[in-house]
Amino acid sequence: MFVKNQQALVKSTLNVGDEVVAAGTTKMREGLVVKPYNAEL
Repeated sequence: MFVKNQQALVKSTLNVGDEVVAAGTTKMREGLVVKPYNAEL
């Protein structure tokens, strides 16, 4: 994934059900459990 000017470009194929982490990527590591956050607008 490439991020520039608050836009993210995913450079590989995503499948239905795949999720993308857009924040905190510097803290990511193998085996880390990540829970989805759904903002209510």
